[in-house]
Amino acid sequence: MSRTANNSTSSYNADEKHAFEQWQSKKHETTDEQTLRKRKAELYALVRRVIKNELEPDQQEIVRLHWYEGKSLSEISDILGIDRSTVFRKEKKINEIIYDKLKYAVEYRFGKGAADSPFIIPKQDRAACCPADGNSISSRLRDLRLHKCITENAISRETGISTKRLGIIEKTGELITIPELQKLTLIYGTTSDYVLFGRMPKYCKGEMYYDT
Repeated sequence: MSRTANNSTSSYNADEKHAFEQWQSKKHETTDEQTLRKRKAELYALVRRVIKNELEPDQQEIVRLHWYEGKSLSEISDILGIDRSTVFRKEKKINEIIYDKLKYAVEYRFGKGAADSPFIIPKQDRAACCPADGNSISSRLRDLRLHKCITENAISRETGISTKRLGIIEKTGELITIPELQKLTLIYGTTSDYVLFGRMPKYCKGEMYYDT
């Protein structure tokens, strides 16, 4: 083997070692953290089913505006043309329906006593409980992350994509690069065909990629 080839191999090995050491130094999920995150993701998948199958259309619209788009009750009142107190009562009813349908699932997944008080979705998790939008690359990527209950910081640590860049991708998905697409599909457990075109494989019923 030539000296040039030896130098090239040594340089490659050094780069690989450096990349591995960088990855190893990152803060990855512990087994307990992963278990809790998966439990939460499974529970919120059930919440999405309740929203889709048990709520009236006007209730679903309030969930979409308030939970997914982050609109205030006053803003929703203006958008829907109803008074704020009506919006408040409707949201209270929404929480009651979700609690009634899922109180036993909450106890099963999080332990006895977990459902003793009304089950109200934490504000920071509400978007993860909304049925998938799926109308664009950016919305599919955002929904995939939210439905896995993974933060932008965690995705950044695992993929090396900055949180700022992730934010841009989730707003304008058309700008995503092939390496970024490969990393994100791997961590979300989906395919590039779904991310780019919204097409799911025939063998998939939908729950692995998004909730229909």
